[in-house]
Amino acid sequence: MISFLSCGNNSDETSFSDSEVFVGEYYSNHARTSWNFTFEEDLTFEFSTSGHFGNLYSNGVYRFIDDTLTIKSSDTMSNGELRFNNYKLLKQDTILIDLTTKNIYFTASNKVNVH
Repeated sequence: MISFLSCGNNSDETSFSDSEVFVGEYYSNHARTSWNFTFEEDLTFEFSTSGHFGNLYSNGVYRFIDDTLTIKSSDTMSNGELRFNNYKLLKQDTILIDLTTKNIYFTASNKVNVH
């Protein structure tokens, strides 16, 4: 099961101003839920889910250094939104690996159903 109740480590303060640009859309399917990340050129991201685990949303900023994405949610969030705080994803070729849950996110061209 994938759980996002604790999304990051509060003690790892990361500067998000010294990032490489990372642009792309990544998808995963698990437990009848679609998990989606979109990373923009302006160093922002959006995350959404739909399906069995419900419809959750988050947005904020990212930092991409070497092969690791670190994401942090916006400070202005409302109910039903998911908060990430220095949450890490590892980029490997055309996939992202969630370093907490080990979930794999594929690019749109490599989108597959994983159950």
